[in-house]
Amino acid sequence: MALIKCSECGQQMSSSAKVCPHCGKQRPSAARTGCAWIVVLFGAFIIWAIWKGGSETSGAAPTTPPAVASQAHPEPENHDDSVLRSWLYRATTDDMTGKPVQVARVESQNTVDFSFPYAGDQHATLMVRKHPRYGSDVVFSIERGQFGCSIDGCQLLVRFDDGAPERYTASEPSDRSTTSVFIVQHSRFYQRMLAAKTVRIETTFFQQGNQVFTFDVHGFDEKQFARGG
Repeated sequence: MALIKCSECGQQMSSSAKVCPHCGKQRPSAARTGCAWIVVLFGAFIIWAIWKGGSETSGAAPTTPPAVASQAHPEPENHDDSVLRSWLYRATTDDMTGKPVQVARVESQNTVDFSFPYAGDQHATLMVRKHPRYGSDVVFSIERGQFGCSIDGCQLLVRFDDGAPERYTASEPSDRSTTSVFIVQHSRFYQRMLAAKTVRIETTFFQQGNQVFTFDVHGFDEKQFARGG
């Protein structure tokens, strides 16, 4: 066993001693050995943790990839709202005569937004009706608001396709409803409508000024109207 000097106090000590018996200084080689063991143990712990985590997740249910998840819950299809603005046909029975009442109606392509208290986008409706007791009618109506009719009725400006605007008169219904008017020259309007693709109607509304509604009328089917759908 060889003797060496302590690097701290200079006293003689055994080369196999890890600590100087005189001053208690730890030999550098021993300190490095301790640090090396700490590094080795820490590395072993990391490897064990990775292995354990992998073994636990291997038995878990697989998650759905984002691409598959999007297919399982597809986005709703976008539908062109204008496709829904086509003629609808309906037939009812008049209770007094037992005869059919034929109705065809179409909503406007555009909407308007009135001010309070009728605020909110709304369509107008154009309805053609054939009644066994009241005859034929063409009714122009809105969802909310009031037509600006005077004692002489309402004035409508109607344009068929690219033709010149034509003036029509409309009257209020017998129940004094403010959301519908009956076109007085209904026969003339009906014949002009049959030859047109687009009808624009302008009239005045109470406290809302003049508004224009556009209707796509080219798909009107007289035979389907006659049988009520």
